[in-house]
Amino acid sequence: MFVTHQVGEEWLDECLLPKFNKENSIMVWGGILGETGRKVLVLWERNDWGTITAQTYIDNILQTSLWPFWFWESRHCGPDLHGRPLWIMEDGAPAHRAGATKVWQDDHHMPKLVWPPSSPDLNPIENIWYLLKTRLNKRNPRPTTMAAVRVAILEEWNAITIDEIRWVVDNMPQRVQAVLAAEGGHTKW
Repeated sequence: MFVTHQVGEEWLDECLLPKFNKENSIMVWGGILGETGRKVLVLWERNDWGTITAQTYIDNILQTSLWPFWFWESRHCGPDLHGRPLWIMEDGAPAHRAGATKVWQDDHHMPKLVWPPSSPDLNPIENIWYLLKTRLNKRNPRPTTMAAVRVAILEEWNAITIDEIRWVVDNMPQRVQAVLAAEGGHTKW
């Protein structure tokens, strides 16, 4: 990473990015639904659950958060406004691709959108992560403790509006067209 600064400014706080010890880190998992704008968030502290494996993903994300969220939405809202079923979109993280995860999702009849390897990441949640990170970086003062980081993440997540969620989902056709026009190359998305 390169940081631009004037001579003598290399150690000023505003020219440095904090580096966090991975042992004391918070991982964030979230889900959104475009039609209703509903969202779900899980904060995963390494000190609590350790690293993410297929089993910890199943135990701490799928069973406790994703399944209840997906089940409620699919039963109460049914298909989206266009008659499409609710699909799970995950990236290629090892815990998402693991055999145990696939078996669990198949057993619970959760349809999963399969992403080809090395494909552009068009998952709408990526735009929400960008929005969340931007808002967190604008906080002044910046949170400095794990407890303050947790509070800041929750506050900024809760500030994301239904309209913002709908926007990132509704512009999927434009994003797909941009990727096609760029023949898989870089786009503004």
